Order: sequence, then C-alpha cells, then structure tokens
Amino acid sequence: MSEDRREKTPAGGEGLWRGLEEPAGEPDGLSRRQVLGGSLLGLCGLAAGCNWLPQETRDMAPLTRDQPELVPGRPLVFATGVSRNGHAVGVLVRSSMGHPIKVEGNPAHPSSLGATDIFCQVEIDRLYDPDRSQGVRRGGHVSTWADLSAALGPALDRLRGRRGAGLAILTGEITSPLLGRQLTALLAALPGARWYRHEPVGREQAEAGARIAYGEPLRAVYRLDGADVIVALDSDFLFDTPGRLAYARQLADRRRLWDQDPRPGSMNRLYVVEPFPSITGQNADHRLRLRRSEVAAFAVALGRELGAANPAGAGGAPAADPPGGQAGRWLAALAGDLRQRAGRSAIIVGEAQPPAVHALGHAINEHLGNLGQTVLLQPPGETPHGDLAAITAELRAGHVEMLLVLGSNPGYTAPADLRFAEAVAHARVAVHHGLYADETAALCGWHVGALHELESWSDLRGHDGTAGLLQPLIAPLYQGRSAHELLGLVAGDPLRTDLERLRESWKGLDEASWRRALERGVIDGTAAPERRAKVRRAEVEAALGRLAGPERAAAPGGGSLELVFTPDVTVWDGRYANVGRLQELAKPVSQITWDNAICVSPGTATRLGLKTEELVELALGERTITGPLLVQPGQADDSVVVSLGYGRPRAGRHGDGLGLDAYTLRRAAALWVEPGARLRQASGTHRLARTQYHQRTEGRDMVLEGLRVKEELRPARGAPGVVPRYSLYPEVAYTGRQWGMVIDLTTCIGCNACNVACQEENNIAVVGRKETLNMREMYWIRIDRYYKGDAADPEILTQPVPCMHCEKAPCEVVCPTGATQHSADGLNEMTYNRCVGTRYCSNNCPYKVRRFNFYHYHDATTPVLKLARNPEVTVRSRGVIEKCTYCVQRIRNAEIQAAVTGQPIAEGSLQTACQQVCPTHAIVFGDLSRKDSQVSRLRALPRRYDLMADLNTRPRTSYLTRLRNKNPALG
Repeated sequence: MSEDRREKTPAGGEGLWRGLEEPAGEPDGLSRRQVLGGSLLGLCGLAAGCNWLPQETRDMAPLTRDQPELVPGRPLVFATGVSRNGHAVGVLVRSSMGHPIKVEGNPAHPSSLGATDIFCQVEIDRLYDPDRSQGVRRGGHVSTWADLSAALGPALDRLRGRRGAGLAILTGEITSPLLGRQLTALLAALPGARWYRHEPVGREQAEAGARIAYGEPLRAVYRLDGADVIVALDSDFLFDTPGRLAYARQLADRRRLWDQDPRPGSMNRLYVVEPFPSITGQNADHRLRLRRSEVAAFAVALGRELGAANPAGAGGAPAADPPGGQAGRWLAALAGDLRQRAGRSAIIVGEAQPPAVHALGHAINEHLGNLGQTVLLQPPGETPHGDLAAITAELRAGHVEMLLVLGSNPGYTAPADLRFAEAVAHARVAVHHGLYADETAALCGWHVGALHELESWSDLRGHDGTAGLLQPLIAPLYQGRSAHELLGLVAGDPLRTDLERLRESWKGLDEASWRRALERGVIDGTAAPERRAKVRRAEVEAALGRLAGPERAAAPGGGSLELVFTPDVTVWDGRYANVGRLQELAKPVSQITWDNAICVSPGTATRLGLKTEELVELALGERTITGPLLVQPGQADDSVVVSLGYGRPRAGRHGDGLGLDAYTLRRAAALWVEPGARLRQASGTHRLARTQYHQRTEGRDMVLEGLRVKEELRPARGAPGVVPRYSLYPEVAYTGRQWGMVIDLTTCIGCNACNVACQEENNIAVVGRKETLNMREMYWIRIDRYYKGDAADPEILTQPVPCMHCEKAPCEVVCPTGATQHSADGLNEMTYNRCVGTRYCSNNCPYKVRRFNFYHYHDATTPVLKLARNPEVTVRSRGVIEKCTYCVQRIRNAEIQAAVTGQPIAEGSLQTACQQVCPTHAIVFGDLSRKDSQVSRLRALPRRYDLMADLNTRPRTSYLTRLRNKNPALG
C-alpha cells in the first residue's frame, strides 16, 4: 500500500482501511527464533490409572438414546450447562471414552438455541487447566477436607449458639435453584447470618432502575424477533447480557428476512449510542458516539421528544440541556422511527448507565407499548442482604467472625477505595472457594478448590428463568469440592452427595420427567412467569431530575478527561485470564492480543500529542497506572477507556502480570465512569501484539457492503471482479457430493465464536505473545476488521476468512510433495505427513489463510492437557502447514454413518465447528450437488459474491454482501 493511501484513506476516503498506521511490512527488531517458552507447560496432580468416569455413571443420561454405552472411537453427547456471571447457557458436550472434549450449544435451551460464545467454548480448557486449584489449602500449604471440617467445627458451634450472628457469606450472582435453596435454608436456621453479593460486571444498576420504575427490581427479557426498531443506549447486549445468544439469533433472523420478504419493515433497524466501539455498535445501522456521561442527557431528550417523561431539575428548570450537533439531528429521526413502530420496538439500556436512565428506559418502553410485546418483565431472584461495600464495612467493624467467599474474587475485583484486602484480616476465620488459588485465596486462611461445572451435579437458570440440570461428564480431576458440599458442611449436613441434594431439590419430578430433563438439559415449564407492572412516572421523573445536576457537572473540562471502565471482550472481568486461547484471540475491534491498553480517540490523541504504543500515565486523583496507548477510531472525544480483567498477580501461567489493572482506579461510587482523569506521556513504548495487519491482501477490498433501500438492494460498494471463462487448471468431473460454504456478512456479528470453536475442534495451538508479534498465530479462521469513512467516526465491517477451498487452487500446483490436493468431493486437502514445510502453498495463496508451525507449540508432556484434545484430529508438529479443512473429520464420520445405515446425509445434520457454534446462523455448509440444499439456494442469491473472483480461483466458500438498513432521514 502506498504512502499516499495510508495518509488519505483514514481521513475520510471511501475505501476500506484496517487501522491508522497501515504498515507496509513486518515489524522489525524481533528474532524469528524467539518463542514464548513454556506457554503450555506445567505439572498436574493426576495419579496414574485414574478412573475418568464419575461414580454416578448409572445416573447420567446421554442425549443419544440408541447407544448409551461407551464404544471405543464413538463419542457420546450429554446435555448440561455452563455459566457466566451465574447465568446458564445450555450446552451439549461431546465425550470421548469418558472425558469431555468439545462444547456445543443445546438447541433445546432458550439461552443457547444451539449456539455458544467464546467463553462457553473454552470451558474445556478451564476443566483441564493444570493451574487449577487441586484441593484444600491452609495458609498456602496443602491440607485436607477433614482438616477444614475439624478446624471450622468450634467456630460453627459458636455461631449456631448465636443463631448465626457473625457469619457472612459472599457470593457472585446465583441462579442455581439448589444453591439458592441451600442458602435460604441456612439463613432460616441461622437468622443472624448475612448473605452478600458481588459481581464486578453485575446487574445492580438495572435492578435499581427497575425498583425506581416499578417499586421492585423486576428483570427485563427481550423478544427482539418482534422488534422492527432496536435502540441500545450504551448497551452491548450482543456480548454482555445473560440473553446475548438468544438476542443475537433474534436480531439476525429479522436481518436475513430481506432475501425472502423484501417489503419495508421485514428487516429490523438497530440504533446504538455508545462511548466506544462495541460488538453491538459495529453491527448498528446507525451508531452515535457520545461520552458515557452524555448518554443520560440524550436518553432524557429522547423521552421528552416521545412524551414518555418530562423531568425537571431544581427550581423547575429542564433536567438536561437538549443535545446539539449530530445527537440533536438524531433525535427527531429516531423518535419518528419509534412512533411509527409503537409496540414493535425495544429500548435497551446498558448496565453502565445510572439507575435513573434504566428507569427511563422502562418508561419509554411502556409509552411505546413495548411492554408485554418485545419487553417482558420477570420477578427477581433471591435478594441478598447487601453488596461488597456493605460486607467490607461489617468486616472493618469487627462484626464478622467467619467469612465464606464462594466463587468470587474480590481480592482482585474490589474497587480500590473499599480496601477489601485490609478488611478481610478482621475476620477470625476466612474460607475461599474457587477454581483457582487466586488473589482472594491468598487473603483467606483457608482455600477450597472448586469442582468444575463439568465435574459436578447441580442446576442453573438461563436468562429467562428456565432451569436446567448439570451432570458430571468426568470424575473430579483433583481433590476439589463443590459449593453445595461447602454449604452443607456449614449447615451441619456434610454427608449427602450433590446428586442426593439435587434429587431432593427437584423431588417434584417423577422418574420419567427427571430422565427427560437429564437427556434434554432443560426442565420443562420452569421459565419465570411474566409480571405485569405499571411504570411509576412521577418517581422516574424525580430520579431523572436528581440525576441531571451531577450529569451536567460530569462533563470533562479544563483539560480533564472522562475515564470509562468496560469488561474485556476476551477475558471478561479477569476470570478467564489464564485461558491461552482467549489471551491470543484478537479483540473484535482493537485486534489486540495478550494485553489491554489505554484507549483514546484520534482527536484526543492529536490534542494531547500522543501516539499508539507510547507509554502514558493515567491518573485519577492520587491513583495512577502506566501503560501503552491505543488510538481507537470511533471512540468519543475526551474519553479514556480501559478494560477490566488484566494486571493480575495470581492468574496462572497465561495471565500473570499481563496488562493494566484498571480495578486500582475504580471507586465503589463510580464503577463505570468518572470525570477528572488526566493523561500524560511517560518514557518508553510498549509494543501491542495486534493482528489487523497480519495476512494482508495488498490493498484488495475483501468485504462488500450494500444498503437496504425500500424494496431494492442498492448495488454493493465495489464489485467482485470479472470472472475469466478459461483457466490453465484442468476441470474436475464430480460424480458425488460437493461441499461448499456461504457466510452471510449481514448476520455475522464478529463475535469470534467461530474462531475459538475451530481451535477447540481442530487442536490448534496457542503460540504466545512473542510469536504473535512475529505474525505467527495459528488460527485457521481470521476475523478481518475494516473501517470505512472518517477516522473519527468510521463504520466498522467484519469478515470471517477461512480457507476458500478453491476449485482452481493455486496452492495445489506448487506443492512438490503433493501434500495439498483436491479431493473427489471438492475439498482442498492437507496431508500432514507429506508436508515438508516449503511454504510454497502459503506464498501462492492469495487469501493468506495457511499457517506454518515454526515451533513445537503443543505441550506433549503434561498429561492433563492431552485429555483436552480431539482424538479425531491430528496434533500437528513443527515444519507443517495447516489450514481449515471444513472439519473433514466430521464429513468423513457422516459419510461412514450414512454408508452403515444406508440413509443419505440429511440436510443440516452435518455441520462444521464454525457453523455449529455461530449464534446468528451466519455460516451455512452443505452439499452443492443438491440444488435444493440451503447452501445452494444461498449461492444463487443476488447478494452472493466470491473473494477475488477475478483471479479465477473459483472458491467453494462464498459470501453474501453486508447490508445496512439506514433511516433515510439520517442520510
């Protein structure tokens, strides 16, 4: 790419660009012989000859009824669940010879609908993590469960004598009916005990807003399949809400309807107002960048424009100044769109907004007639006695004799001003229970290693309240205990098994219903009932009036900046920091791996004279952190964004010491945004391992975009090129199946789930930060991210790029050993034991989708890591080229099964890993020789195009043009 294009395109050109720098070559200064040593090394405490099957094998229920017993080489599938922030995602787990190897979505579960996200996919890695806590520890030394029971006995006797006074239990979000019943029973028996809840990325603001609006903390569940217009006010609902997978499916189903129903209104429209680019924002039809503190004023103005609320401040003055500029132009157009679609729209407010804004969101939804249509209200779960601030105060006051911390890590995630670490020392006995001996475990005298969710019996509720059973797929790898066992010990009931407790908790289910619930992973009829409620408009307007003054004062001025906190898109709040796959996964927008950064807009960077990768000091009052700067297009000016989850001292081999600890700047009264931040340049630089410039295609535009205008499809920007009629490559005559794939860019949200699923299925190695800096990451699918338009506020486009499986493949003719060949069913195959690593195929591939093993990236010595690998896929070694195979192992298994049964492969029964995981069904795979197959129908659509078609490679992977449904009133 020329210097001229690098200078002009980000400033507002019509072409696509990947970043502000657009380098022309590889980075300098690093040896190609350096590798991140020990990236997967470690010890495990497994004993030889361990039995992998749970003791309660007879009680397990696989999904496959025809052959429930173990057969060598034939995996079984079990329905269970995994959680994030306590909320369930129903999954199907493939088990090979008694140990789980792959997680898929459960189509029967309403929070999954057959899909998963990146966090569900890596539960296999967390299960087999050698750094997991392996038992009970006292003061950092190995102990036993019996020692813990004996040591707690006298303290528990004293607490029972005082009816529980002095016992404090701190948990994360709890949706397990069994755990909830245990807590309720314990608090009833010991009424002096107190239960507190702490989630670094919780739903406290939303619950407080519902309390203002309805008088009780009702929870909103959305039905986006009925929404023509969706407005996200600082809400990344496709990423950080409990219903994210269901919402993504509902959103996508309405966006793909245009191909079958081109009438106006068949395709929904998404508006997003946010301070920095998010997964939801990059998929918006219209995106408005505002500082986080300005979103409230915009929401108030929208409510007033619609007539849903008319708040007044002190003395009857307007509660907020009407927005100007682009925000002012938005108001009339957005309000008009919402009025036209009353009862068919949805307002979604993000957790980072104040409770008053959440209350206003409820008021607008009620005013538009959305309640009971696209927005359903459900009763809240169990309510704790207090939050982290309350239990910290109790600890400091000396009111806590015994502290139990279950599944939470406040030693790392607590706001800095609470000084939780100092407060813990006031408890006479402190017990921590978790998967890792983490920062909180170091503060407590006792630590109990937790069982993984794939090792234990339990239950969980999904985003709509639907309950599902969790069954163990493997015997506990270590000497851990479940939260049910620890609570049973405290309650004086330590002898019953978790299965016995679970059966008693669900004693209303007869044997047939219990078996059905195990097989399907869902307990029928357990969704939370819908609650009808009316918004208390006076209370909402009063809350907005009280909010208006501080909001106006929060606007940065005098050279100060607004500091914004956000959960990280790969390690969340830090709990996934030790998962190498997620550390190496490029973040969807910034494309950073193995790090976080201090992010500012191009305008702010120019004003302050700062550049990407320069070290800067970020100060908030007396608190400071120093780290690398990232200039992020699309971010609001005068706003500094730092993601949570990094800078951990006790995360494990993959996460220790990486990045910046943003929790050290966080205050309990300002969890998500705080004005008055200052930035100044520090000495030095820090290279960020970003991947947006890797595998570049020399300026060729790979992603095409169009507009949905009334009943017509406006021609896509650019053109796929003229396909030559003739070729030097010989034609292949096919007599059987022909496999192909179509990726719909309109419904792809760029969530990275396909990328991680491909890694888990195909045993793809993690190479580490140093090798990523050398452009040597091994992903078989890359998610390209492009910007379009002005650097300050560009549109963002994403595109998954696997191997194209070209009909006229340039890689095949240059291989001297015949390692890459064309199969009889159209696959571009790789025979690894023939490859000698010449890399001619990689040089000849115009799509840059082949990866070369420079080193032995796989750990071949740690026994527990071997259990995580798919036995149906070769573990590649040094000196071999590898790439996407369309999951050929799945294809061959389906063909063998079809030959055995004499039945054809049914449409949709064979899915690649990337297709199966996709929450939006953006990826479709199938047999091109069948004209009635879905993949054939999609390839016949006018939106279909091939990458670099003018090269005449004739790819088997095609794309459907990205469409945006713009509001004509906004241009």
